[in-house]
Amino acid sequence: MRLSIAGVLLLIAVAFPLILDGQVFTNSLIGMVFGFGAFVVAMVSYSRADVKTTTQFWCALTGGVAAVLVVALAVKLPKAYEFQSSFNRQVDAVQQRE
Repeated sequence: MRLSIAGVLLLIAVAFPLILDGQVFTNSLIGMVFGFGAFVVAMVSYSRADVKTTTQFWCALTGGVAAVLVVALAVKLPKAYEFQSSFNRQVDAVQQRE
């Protein structure tokens, strides 16, 4: 059950940075939160797994993918902030012209 929760959290964590609304920094932060949640749930499931072989493998895989996603999003944050700031300035400029 916990592994399926971790999978859903990981799916949400992957989906948020893919939203194309110009708010890259905000979406990355939300993705990091869900990714960290997926990592924590997967690692708790790993430590409490009754069936040691298959369940622990999938827990470790889910936790590893979540950790890689969180690190990748964290590395991308400065560039995402610059892009979002520039995007918001351009949107404000267009709205002021109208």
